[in-house]
Amino acid sequence: MKRASWIAASVCGLIIMGLSLLWQGIGNAETLSDWIKMLSNSALLAGVILAGIGALAWVSDEHFFDGIRYAVTSLFNDIRGKPKRYATYYDFINREKNKGSGFSMLVPGLVFLGLAVLLTGLYYVVL
Repeated sequence: MKRASWIAASVCGLIIMGLSLLWQGIGNAETLSDWIKMLSNSALLAGVILAGIGALAWVSDEHFFDGIRYAVTSLFNDIRGKPKRYATYYDFINREKNKGSGFSMLVPGLVFLGLAVLLTGLYYVVL
């Protein structure tokens, strides 16, 4: 299951790279260094997006935002007049916790960032 989510995140990163290449204008690249620069920029964009979303999802999976989530849901339940699902914050944090897969987006994001660094180094060698 984890391999499938890594593959899906990698495919999303490749799609982001492709869209970034189209945005930069593939026809504008005349030399090899132009191509490497465009690929590096595209890999950086994909890496930052995937790693950023993956890091936020991973932190959320570690229940870092539980206090905020409890406060907001309690507030909205009070406003709507609905009973609270959990009576106390202690009950909320001791509920059955599901582990998510935010880490599976972080790893491909870091791979894309590493690719961007390698392509940037190659750009300065070819330049």
